[in-house]
Amino acid sequence: SILDEIMGRTAIITKDVMTMTVEISIKYRKKALIDEKIIFTAQMTKDLGRMIEAQAEARSENGTLLTEAKGKFIVISKEMQREVEEYM
Repeated sequence: SILDEIMGRTAIITKDVMTMTVEISIKYRKKALIDEKIIFTAQMTKDLGRMIEAQAEARSENGTLLTEAKGKFIVISKEMQREVEEYM
């Protein structure tokens, strides 16, 4: 999902490391309308070294909370990062 992806990317932006999702929970608060602009945000909430925790939100253009997520991500080794980058 987009929420999973943007939470994982917080580690790339803040720590310059790649991660793999270990756990994710998503709470759907309100439905999004067709053709509605949705704004996604994410931030890292804990940096435990090899484990990172993050949270994300999806909001409508007027600020209504649509969905929120929390996730745990494990930092992958530099060797595995190089392998992943070869396929990107």
